[in-house]
Amino acid sequence: MSLLLKFYFQNCVFVKDGTIKIATLFTGIGIIGWSSYLLALKRAASNIQIETNLNVDASFEGLQIHSDPIIKNPTRFSFEISHPFVNLLLKKSDGKTTSIGSSNPRNQFYTIPSAGSVSLDRITINVNWRNLPILLQEARKGKIEIVTETMLNVTLQKLFNMRLPITDKQTHSIDTSKISHWLTSIF
Repeated sequence: MSLLLKFYFQNCVFVKDGTIKIATLFTGIGIIGWSSYLLALKRAASNIQIETNLNVDASFEGLQIHSDPIIKNPTRFSFEISHPFVNLLLKKSDGKTTSIGSSNPRNQFYTIPSAGSVSLDRITINVNWRNLPILLQEARKGKIEIVTETMLNVTLQKLFNMRLPITDKQTHSIDTSKISHWLTSIF
């Protein structure tokens, strides 16, 4: 940054006789100020925290996992975020993960105030029938770990419509007693 400023002042601001080009000076100051502001916004957007709570409902229609996301903004900036997209990954006992379902994308936006939080609408994810044998296999081992991968876009400046993608992964342990009876009655 200092090399850029040095080059700017040596080549752009001063003319040969030592006078300052006022317009060029203010343009340079504006560009430097605007870029430092956008950099501060980008750093602040990376501090956004996503908290997800999972609830499991098992019925004869299938297995539904509900996610209640809470978005927290500990910064001094307010942001507009897109509705999060949630991907559920089953963490197998061998350490590998496999996708068992995902939410439907929505074109909906929320405003998070500075130093505040927003509780979003419940996101329902239906687990595919083809993934139920994998869940049953892990439930018989006694523990199911589901990783929620929450993705959203943060709008930094409405003027330029700049969006910064944020992805957050959290691991949740699910009590198998809730769903093992249901799974064993099907299979």
